[in-house]
Amino acid sequence: MTKLSYFSRPTNEELNESTNLTDIWHQIARLRYEVFAEELHQYPENDAGKLDDPGEHFIVVMRGEILAGYISINTPNESGFRLAKYFGQEIVDEITEEYSDSLLYEVRGLTVHIDHRGHGIARLLMLGALKFSQLNGADEIIAMGHKSVLPMYEDIGMSILSQFDQTAGDVVFYPMIAPVGMLGTSVEEELRELELENVGAIDDACYHGGASWEASGFDFSRRTELVVADVLDSPFPPCPEVMKVISDNLVSACHESPPTHSEPLIKKIAEVRQIQDQNILVSSGSSSLMFSLMPQLLGSQSRVLVLSPMYGEYLHILTHLIACHVTHFPLYSEDKFAINTEDFVRLARQHDAVIIVNPNSPTGLFHHDLANVVDRILSGDKSQSECKMIWVDETYIDYV
Repeated sequence: MTKLSYFSRPTNEELNESTNLTDIWHQIARLRYEVFAEELHQYPENDAGKLDDPGEHFIVVMRGEILAGYISINTPNESGFRLAKYFGQEIVDEITEEYSDSLLYEVRGLTVHIDHRGHGIARLLMLGALKFSQLNGADEIIAMGHKSVLPMYEDIGMSILSQFDQTAGDVVFYPMIAPVGMLGTSVEEELRELELENVGAIDDACYHGGASWEASGFDFSRRTELVVADVLDSPFPPCPEVMKVISDNLVSACHESPPTHSEPLIKKIAEVRQIQDQNILVSSGSSSLMFSLMPQLLGSQSRVLVLSPMYGEYLHILTHLIACHVTHFPLYSEDKFAINTEDFVRLARQHDAVIIVNPNSPTGLFHHDLANVVDRILSGDKSQSECKMIWVDETYIDYV
């Protein structure tokens, strides 16, 4: 399995929080300057020796801590594709006219350090961009490449539009386009062996309640002195009626074994929640259920869509325990961490499984129309939706 690292364009806050991401980001700016300003003379030289990349998503190949190469991907947005800067919007419109109803991704900025050229890194990055586009539901990808590397693009399956050319600096560029499905078929085996690892996931593992227990051990008086922030325990006391039953039966509860399958508890939950008992599985908390069930439901080839940010234990299980192919659906503070329903449903139908926490943790946001979202993910001819499992975590639903 070949691993590539990817990340979305980082905010200043994310750069401040991750030294690893900051280092990669600065290396991209330096590499871009060395290639596009000093080598190809497409940009003027500057004293900083850096050239920021305007891309939206990035895939990188690292050799130890050294950046060997990178590529960036843009999704449709109001400002249009960067391709128009070179060929003009009129030509871009002509190229994409027949794909007006498709989801088109732009793959751009393919750059390999001079010390690492000739070792297949450019092809590897292009395959990574294809896999990223495939996992995120793109129908076609559009790109541009300079004359000397056109055979590599053609070998992957890109259609070179040789009737259009544009000189930038010392090189001549050509636009190209191809359906993601067709490209995926031609390099299917290579894509299967390729894994995209989120750079941000390095800082995202969440070990449920671990830090506070390390600090206190079983010294419960010490725990009253701590602000426990690594687990969202209930701030409310237990139900008085439950406490009375436990207190009245504490001695017998300590020396008797509980029912093997928790039958009385399941029966009571079914009665109170009005759910059939065969649809109830009890455990010592939602995290325990996650660790028990998810490896039985998902495998290393499973494509799983998750919210980001979301309860970090899911990402830990999916990436470290099962090694799934995980796609992050970003939630933004400027949108108050709301889910863009249209985009989410479209992406979810391209994945084997979807995991949703509602209300979400740590954002606290409750999605009121989730039942409709679930119906839309699964609706229509089953061949049109690849989603086989939707996992909805309502751990905090009683606080809504």
